[in-house]
Amino acid sequence: MNIDDIAKLIEDKTGLLIRYNFKNILFEIINGRISMLGVSLDNYYEIIEQNIHDEFNNVVDQLTIKDTYFFRNEDIYENLRIHIIPQLLNKYEKVKIWDLGCATGEEPYSIAMLIDYFYPEFKNRFDTYACDISMNAINDAKLGIYDKFSFKTDTPITNYQSLYFFQRKNLYSVKSYIKKMVNFERFNLMDIAESKLSNYYNVILCKNVFIYMKKEASNMILENINRLLRDDGILFIGAGEALYGEKYIFDKIYSEEGFYYTKHSKTGKDVEEIYEKIMPGRGNEGEKGNYIGIDDIMYNYRKKEYSTVLSMIRYSYKDAPEKERKIMNMLFAFIMFNIGKYEYALETIKNNLNYYSDNEYIWIMYIYGHFNHSLGNEKKAKEIFDIVIKERKRFVPALIDIANIYFDGEDYIKAKEIFLEISNLLENYKENKLFVELMPELSSKLVSEVVKSRLFFLQQLIG
Repeated sequence: MNIDDIAKLIEDKTGLLIRYNFKNILFEIINGRISMLGVSLDNYYEIIEQNIHDEFNNVVDQLTIKDTYFFRNEDIYENLRIHIIPQLLNKYEKVKIWDLGCATGEEPYSIAMLIDYFYPEFKNRFDTYACDISMNAINDAKLGIYDKFSFKTDTPITNYQSLYFFQRKNLYSVKSYIKKMVNFERFNLMDIAESKLSNYYNVILCKNVFIYMKKEASNMILENINRLLRDDGILFIGAGEALYGEKYIFDKIYSEEGFYYTKHSKTGKDVEEIYEKIMPGRGNEGEKGNYIGIDDIMYNYRKKEYSTVLSMIRYSYKDAPEKERKIMNMLFAFIMFNIGKYEYALETIKNNLNYYSDNEYIWIMYIYGHFNHSLGNEKKAKEIFDIVIKERKRFVPALIDIANIYFDGEDYIKAKEIFLEISNLLENYKENKLFVELMPELSSKLVSEVVKSRLFFLQQLIG
């Protein structure tokens, strides 16, 4: 028996990734507790395994990160306010929201304030639940008393401190009617599979949780979140967290306010029919028809009207200028990928590599690598990205994917090195308008958020 056995026990029971600095912190906690209790390491293992006197919960509480503040990541609240809540109110009599990993409650209280301020006449139609593995954090959330460090950012509600808090000296207490809008409870996400509910929640938030968890645990939790969400349910995760190779059970939705995920939609029959007609020519032969300009095609692509886009490509390809044909090829590949026809997406990109100029070729190779990375083919993806970086050393999109491959492979030292390199390049990073249309995650804003979030975690993990 050694302390590594206790670390493994905690990893297995919580899904938390206990490596590097987090393991050092755990060792300090355990050594201190063994000395205080006057027990052997073997005896302490039994105590923590059986959670005697709440020992397991207390140790886990000291390991969890509780860095949060009101309206953190404002884009989430703007997406809720502008896009999501109005649609949910039009469709459902009761809107159910679940905040996983809520820490000391700033996030669910922010949602409650948003609802109260912008939709006061409908606030009784919302049921908001929030949970965390830390009992101390849940108790603090229920108490609802905060200091100045919980207020750090611009918000959709400019005067929310005076509206929703009583101030006593340097402390701020959430008003009781806001507290009543949120139901808090302690919950271990590793127990999520035991929930008998399905197709239940409209919105689930699980921000900056997966980045601290082992990949196997994250995948299990995501599969169950998918089960618990309604068919049109919404998932929010942290900016530095990515869903790679998770059987595509979620679709990523972008807006001017940021991004969120929805349950993966089944391919419509109309898309399948158009796809079957196009595939004999791999999208490159087309049929004679009325030519439609690329701007109209891109407009429908942004709306995810894939059947319309495929029809437009089918009837416009022969008459389109060469520049627009290139874009149509890429659109065809992205649509194939988005509807789950991965082999045809990869084939389309591979077969058209020599069709592009040197500058375009770098981007097409990058997309080829990114598709492979997204499908979990890390070895193939890295081979492709190495070619891209050899041609253009400071190509930020490829560097991000490479850094994420090292990150997901738990080579955190190498990942941090590359993310730091990207951070230094961002000041001169220039968006490619077309490829940001195809891959909104390559916008300066989202790239910056991902790099910042991952470096924050890596600093905590390895220093």
